Amino acid sequence: MMRTGRLRRACAPAALALGLALASSATPAAAAPAAVDTTMTPTVTAPAAAAVSKPAAARAKAAANPTSWQVRGTASCSFIYNDNILGASTDDIDAFESGSYPFKFAHQSTDDLVVAPGLDVEARRDIVALGQTRVRVRAKHWIYANNPIKTNTDLDFFLRQYIGKGQSLELYLHASPFQYIRHLSDRSPLVDPTAPLQWNSFRFQRNIWNLTWRQAVTPDLAATLVFERNFRYYNREFMENDIEAWEIRGSLAWTVSRVVSLSGDYSYEDGNGRGVDEVGESLADTDNSDPSYERDLYRLGVDLALPKLARYVDEIGLTFLFMDYYYTAQGSLVDDPYHVGRRDLNYKYTVELQRKLSRDITLRVATRRSSRTVESPWEGDLTTDKAFVQWQTWVDLAYRF
Repeated sequence: MMRTGRLRRACAPAALALGLALASSATPAAAAPAAVDTTMTPTVTAPAAAAVSKPAAARAKAAANPTSWQVRGTASCSFIYNDNILGASTDDIDAFESGSYPFKFAHQSTDDLVVAPGLDVEARRDIVALGQTRVRVRAKHWIYANNPIKTNTDLDFFLRQYIGKGQSLELYLHASPFQYIRHLSDRSPLVDPTAPLQWNSFRFQRNIWNLTWRQAVTPDLAATLVFERNFRYYNREFMENDIEAWEIRGSLAWTVSRVVSLSGDYSYEDGNGRGVDEVGESLADTDNSDPSYERDLYRLGVDLALPKLARYVDEIGLTFLFMDYYYTAQGSLVDDPYHVGRRDLNYKYTVELQRKLSRDITLRVATRRSSRTVESPWEGDLTTDKAFVQWQTWVDLAYRF
């Protein structure tokens, strides 16, 4: 069992070296290349027409006939170094790496290298007079090299209908089968310490649907409004933590100039926890915790396309995300010490560099720092158990076809 940060020392430099090597091998350009629509084929003269390949001819036929389906896609693979795969506190990391409480842990190392292949396919067609219809499916598989217990899959479906010029409505469906979070005890920390104690795998599955309205306000300003339902179901031992949530989210994206683009989001989410795990129980008489919460989310993004750096990078993305969770459990601190009066403050800072290596291949190199601090009337155990810092560094290659 690896209990050291060997992967931390070995994988992070390797990921960054790979990204820099690939970026430097790309053909230098005086400015960021313009996006290319692969469904459109340039006009060719008669002598050159015979040289058009079969795939190019098929794309030209689809472009000439707007009633036929136009299919495009992206195959990608991400290589991610994560120095804290469980989002564990400093105390938990020390306990794991010292081997003090082996019954509390099922993973093999604190850090890991994650390989994440993905496939994204979209079909477009003018089905109705209102505008183009787009159907899209996406799958991504997250493979943990040293901790297979954490391996998981995300599945997404999108159905987008354009309505006139510059506006559209989209239905989004998401499913993520059961994935491992960590091991937890099924006993409240303030219960008689002589009571039986058992540590179980803490897992959940996530299902989401939402409706998104997109509107071009001006040529340089776009707005988005999202209504979402989010359902999270936990394994039998922890089913009282099941959540049914609704969220409303608004965002603005402003192209300030050819060099600078700004974006910002705000969302409010209300999560209603099950709070019971037996037939006939109610929130008034249950002995379980209540995970219900309210959450505010704020995001700011800046994208820079700097001419002086165009030879090395097409775009630099800077993002700040803040999520503020208020737990709304109404019981006493003795009955529910994990949630009563608790507030979680989550921060994420991301820096991403993007470079087109060719017409169809894009390279992204990024790093992100995530952290959580906890405020609670139950100072000490809870605030130190739930607080964490996590660094992720990744290289992503995407091929458009």
